[in-house]
Amino acid sequence: MHRFNVRIMKNSLRLLGLGLLLLSLGACGGKGAPESFSNPAGLTGGQRITSERVVLTVLPDSYIAGGKAAAFEVSERQGQGEILVDVQVRGADRLKAFFFHLEFDPARYSVGRLDNPWLLGPESECLALFLSDPGAGVVEFGELLMLPQEARADGTEKGFSGDGLLCTLHLKTGPATGGRKPSAAPDSDGAASTLAYDSEAQTLEWQHFSPGDYNQDGQVAVSDLTPIGIHFNKDVPAGSDPDGRDAASIEDVVDGSNDGKVNVSDLTAIGLNFQDRVSSYNIYQGALADLPASNSGANGAGAQKLATIPFNQNSGNAGTARIGFSHVLGPLPGNTVYWVRPNDSADGSGADGTASSPLDSSLFNQPPKAQWTGPFIPFDQPPAEAVFIVANCFDPDGSIVLFEFDAEGDGIFEQTFTENPVQINHNYEQPGLWIATLRVTDDDDAQTTTSWDTEVRDPTNQGPSLDMQVSPLEGPAPLAVHIDLSGSSDPDGSIVKYEIDARWDGEYELITTEGGVLDYVFFDAGSYYIYCRVTDNLGSRATDIKQVVVTDDSNLAPVADLQADVTSGDFPLEVSFDASASFDTDGTVETYIWDFFGDGSEDLKTAEPFTSFTYSTEGLITARVTAVDNDQIPSVADSVEIQVNGGWKVSPVKNAAYLGTATRIVPVVDEGPTVKPLVVWLGTGNQGGDLYCSLGDENGANFSSASTIVGDCSGEFDLLTLGGFAALAYDASGINGLYFMRAEDVGGTQWAAPVAIDTSDFFVAGFGVSLDFVDGFPAVAYNPINSATLYRRATDALGDTWADATLMQLDQSTIHPHLIGDLARPVVVSQEFNSLDGLDSLLAYPANDALGGSFNSPTDLGHNLGLHFSTTGAGDRAFVAHSNFNLLYSSRSADADATAWEQPVLVASPPEVAIGEISMSTIAGKPAVAFELNPGQLWYCEATDSSGAQWQEPACAWGGAPVLGIHLAAWNNRPAISFATGSSGGIYFAFLP
Repeated sequence: MHRFNVRIMKNSLRLLGLGLLLLSLGACGGKGAPESFSNPAGLTGGQRITSERVVLTVLPDSYIAGGKAAAFEVSERQGQGEILVDVQVRGADRLKAFFFHLEFDPARYSVGRLDNPWLLGPESECLALFLSDPGAGVVEFGELLMLPQEARADGTEKGFSGDGLLCTLHLKTGPATGGRKPSAAPDSDGAASTLAYDSEAQTLEWQHFSPGDYNQDGQVAVSDLTPIGIHFNKDVPAGSDPDGRDAASIEDVVDGSNDGKVNVSDLTAIGLNFQDRVSSYNIYQGALADLPASNSGANGAGAQKLATIPFNQNSGNAGTARIGFSHVLGPLPGNTVYWVRPNDSADGSGADGTASSPLDSSLFNQPPKAQWTGPFIPFDQPPAEAVFIVANCFDPDGSIVLFEFDAEGDGIFEQTFTENPVQINHNYEQPGLWIATLRVTDDDDAQTTTSWDTEVRDPTNQGPSLDMQVSPLEGPAPLAVHIDLSGSSDPDGSIVKYEIDARWDGEYELITTEGGVLDYVFFDAGSYYIYCRVTDNLGSRATDIKQVVVTDDSNLAPVADLQADVTSGDFPLEVSFDASASFDTDGTVETYIWDFFGDGSEDLKTAEPFTSFTYSTEGLITARVTAVDNDQIPSVADSVEIQVNGGWKVSPVKNAAYLGTATRIVPVVDEGPTVKPLVVWLGTGNQGGDLYCSLGDENGANFSSASTIVGDCSGEFDLLTLGGFAALAYDASGINGLYFMRAEDVGGTQWAAPVAIDTSDFFVAGFGVSLDFVDGFPAVAYNPINSATLYRRATDALGDTWADATLMQLDQSTIHPHLIGDLARPVVVSQEFNSLDGLDSLLAYPANDALGGSFNSPTDLGHNLGLHFSTTGAGDRAFVAHSNFNLLYSSRSADADATAWEQPVLVASPPEVAIGEISMSTIAGKPAVAFELNPGQLWYCEATDSSGAQWQEPACAWGGAPVLGIHLAAWNNRPAISFATGSSGGIYFAFLP
């Protein structure tokens, strides 16, 4: 039998069981090595201290609740038939815990006893745990003050300060008995999760159950003593679990003895399950007969692994509640059983543990999907006609039999209907916050109910005033914060609702009709935003946001100070920011994080305290800066308000670092009058990237969460609007080919299966894809590697089948084709590849017929015009915008067939500034162009009429960050631009009202 030892120092209980650390250790040190080694102050844990015979690692939990130490030391003494290993601390400051992991050579030594002098505090206040696996040469020891985050009853702070002996380990000479066993996934009955299915999100969901893994890091070890100390003597709250407990609570996680209270008996589970490890969860599907017969047994022959979810993909705060996992499954098929099992390898290839409860899909009826929209902005005064669009509703496993609509949220459903789409118009005659409700019933009587808030303001109502008091705004973890809205008032009425979202994640920790007071604990160091709002008796709201910085108490947070040279002006408004007055009391400020729009995103990070930004968005904007010190501790952000008048409206589509190297916009149409922008972008670079999309509202704002379209794009793609939905042509890098896809909903969350356009063997990572309509059918021009431009047109309006390819010109190598399809005959403009004189030419290929069955020889538009270019069709002519370093031109075809071209017209000549990317489109019948000025400016210009003979003065649409992947399109007959920013990786949508 493999053996490890456990000693719970509190009550001297001794346990035997199985366990092992995956470590290999030969003979440590050699003769002549010094007897004592120390480690300098390093307050992050993980420091290794090596002596002649042992290697000791100090674990991070040793510094809980602000405890510090200048150094730890290991020394060895020769005893009678044994070696005594002393572990000492130097320069301790309020040290409240000590955890170490020690390795030795099991071929030379075995584990004896461990002497604990209770240095940290009286034995009555401490918990201690001694674990060892002799066969592996591993010892772990932990000592912790109970409730380390709290002071004693007399007000004195807990913890040891100074120098002292922490413990003495007795190593017996002679080899250890017992072997070593690989770590395994938990296989006790207590490790069984409950598997559930969220029919709305179509996801499998389960929580993490691993007895003894109290800190929920995936492995049972001595550091799991920490949650016992923090929550000592707490009761498990009541809940809806079958045994009447709240299984999601942190107290239930730590109650390993299952007696309803966190106490010393919970130490036993750590010892019994020492070194159980969960590195991933495997999801299986099959029949009931395929479930494993025992906790560690194999699955049945019919079981299939559906997915592996790495442990680091868990959700939730491990310090406050039981963490969980999820997997997007889609609609549940019939007669299928699902279960999940913990696995001890990150890729799911190791040993499986206890299976979850099975989930039988035949017992589920999926409720109907209710999709609808209403007004996004408040109405200024009654009467107000609100328009609601009910569209794209469906039932995944049946049919919808009834729609019911309650316009005022009073429980009275005024309208019923059985089909969608439907447009509902309702007049609100009185001011207030009206909650319209849609209830959808399927053929199995399952219902889905959703609501839509519509605010109609009373012009005579002054609205509430929010008094948001938060204290403290910074401090060490765990940080208890008091939030108080009770000072809020309403000058001409009363406040009827107080709401507090402590982490600004959309989940309100407090919703109440009076008081508005909440005490909330932040357990982890970091920067948080608290969002609060109050509502008065007439439905008007007031909101506010405050930042809280939680530190680890080993460092004082810096202080940020932000100044701006101007705080108001007309668009485009360049503002210079100065944060040089920021300081750090016990260190230096190393970096400055700039949030130019005050939306919580990181727009720029600099080492210098100075930067500038050009605003092209109208409104009152809050700019913020956060100072970060040399220990990476952030300050509370300081801010200034900037009033920008007029100009482009810019909305973030995705603020995370998506490395958007290319973007596109298409207008998509709801059933009804609403036209929304759908932005598509390449997510992870230009080799094998992912394509994502996000849907905005009819105001060009409030973009949805990103949806993945396809995960195998070389970087070449284009799209258009087909039947009100988006359609896409893309180069699939992994499977070599050009494919066409159609969205099946407005938001691009569902797409039809890809249709192959060209899967020739030579088609690998092409040099350009351009999609357009030719005589009402989708058509595409594209460039495979080492080939001239090819053209294909679909043989049906939906792009389900495609004709054979048409070759532009066999002896001419071209790249980056642009297809102009809305003329009498299609035209393809391509860039000459490797011209003899080293300069690029633009070649225009006009078709011989209206469908592009063949193409004429090209017209050479001139050398040195193809550095950057784009095309469009306006009226009956083709247009090409092209740059020559710092000059921007537009060329127009001389006739509708584009067989001849006129001389270029100068569009813009910015002084001493290079022109980068170009995107051309037709806006309100006139050619227009968006272009990049280096560094970091996006400009727009349009012709005075459809002839393109004269152009208006260019104007800045965005400034302050490098831009790339720009795309100009018409949206609601006005110019709109999608683009990415190189500094932060964000995706943005801009339009000119």
